[in-house]
Amino acid sequence: MSNRQKSAKRNKSTIECGFGETCARPNCTFIHPETRNLQANIKTIEQKKHENMMHLQTRQMEMIMQLCSNYKACCRLDCPYRHPPLWNPVKNQQLAEAKRLQNEKRREQEQQHALTVYRDQHQSRNISQLNNRLNDDYDYDEDYFNVHEKFWQKQTKRQVDQW
Repeated sequence: MSNRQKSAKRNKSTIECGFGETCARPNCTFIHPETRNLQANIKTIEQKKHENMMHLQTRQMEMIMQLCSNYKACCRLDCPYRHPPLWNPVKNQQLAEAKRLQNEKRREQEQQHALTVYRDQHQSRNISQLNNRLNDDYDYDEDYFNVHEKFWQKQTKRQVDQW
């Protein structure tokens, strides 16, 4: 008996296995029902793996037979789909990069233009607002100043009284 088997026997849990009788781990430390058939469980798992592999292979074959949605313009070196005979992904990558840089430059120019238009509009608006303020005569509300003057007088009296 190996050391692993000995430690597995010593570390047997009192908790029941979540997979129950379908558990396929030979060295599972949890408690299993008496009806558990380990060999059958392992066999079913291997069959499922084989089925999944077959499904994956058929899916890959379907992808190889299907045309790429980008067709000639595809840039992926590892694209699994079908392409025309003179397809050159490296050249397409270079073209895509040049187009991306061109779009980025255009976006920056548009942002710069929008910013200058915004500044011009606000600058002219601010100048007109300043002119209007300078031309207007301000009417001060006497009640406002009277209320604040009384408040400051009370504050100073309190401070004097505290001293």
